[in-house]
Amino acid sequence: MKQFLPLVILFLAISIAKGQNPVSKAEVFSICINLPELQDYLLTDSGELPDELIVYNGGDQFSNIEMPSKFGKQVRLIEKNELKTSSINSYLSFYIFEVKDNKARVDYKCLQNGSIKLNVYLELEKTLNGWDIIKSKIEEK
Repeated sequence: MKQFLPLVILFLAISIAKGQNPVSKAEVFSICINLPELQDYLLTDSGELPDELIVYNGGDQFSNIEMPSKFGKQVRLIEKNELKTSSINSYLSFYIFEVKDNKARVDYKCLQNGSIKLNVYLELEKTLNGWDIIKSKIEEK
């Protein structure tokens, strides 16, 4: 068993260096939910901050990520069956969430009352100072 420990440590070090760890994914996710252009779309119909930020979890792209806080509460992930049976009318839905080799690509939408209000596409690159957005396309619907 002791002979495998150095291999495990080496594998973890390589994964961290390539930006494929849960910490890097959490950092990219935080950039996405805190994007300045998104903030007005997260407000309720009456212009107030919502009680919580809800993100549709349509796959395993958020596995192993500790969800950050937004609006004073931890971001809430919901599954398809909960989305169908609840009265949730405002949430984010991520279609692409890839973090690989110090690069990330994200495509997500902000939905309100069943309609897409904002499309967001980001490409990010990890530098010594953290993650930088190198390309963005934001479309208001």
